[in-house]
Amino acid sequence: MQPFKNVAEIQHIERALSKVLDLSEQISLALSAVQTSAPDSGSGRRLRVGDPGSLGLADEDRTVLAYARQLYAFRRRRGTRLPTEMFGEPAWDMLLELFVMRMQGSRVRIKNACIAASVPATTALRWIGLLEEHGLIIRSDDTVDHRVRWIELTDQAFHTMYDLLLEQALNDRAAAAADEPGERARSSAGGRR
Repeated sequence: MQPFKNVAEIQHIERALSKVLDLSEQISLALSAVQTSAPDSGSGRRLRVGDPGSLGLADEDRTVLAYARQLYAFRRRRGTRLPTEMFGEPAWDMLLELFVMRMQGSRVRIKNACIAASVPATTALRWIGLLEEHGLIIRSDDTVDHRVRWIELTDQAFHTMYDLLLEQALNDRAAAAADEPGERARSSAGGRR
């Protein structure tokens, strides 16, 4: 085997290896999606895995998943319009990402959890350590590619997040219903003197 000739050749090989790793992750995700169900959400239901559009989720599960996605998306939009250093909750961002991905039947690489936190990798890794110490997440090695580490919510953390997000989604829905024009007119007509 002869040594590499130049930096461009090394960069080309690095890009090729990166593509192989991405394909390996996609294959792992596809294999895990073959499973027919994921752990239940605490209410006795079995959550389906696979494509989010065909998850076969109950209405309550769809509500929770949609709310978690909206909450995470809002947090990312907020960071595009306001100084991000004012909003430091990397642990919550990671928990939301892990929750959404579990609801969708997908796994999360530690690298992707760090990206989801929107902080430097070293900071995200410190938070991952704290989340693990508190029993909210577990890490595991990939069985095929030992360079890849996975991260997921513990069952207890998943159930806690599910209940918390469902409660807030229902509260938001009730508040929005109370703010509807007809409801507002009724309450202000009765409330004025």
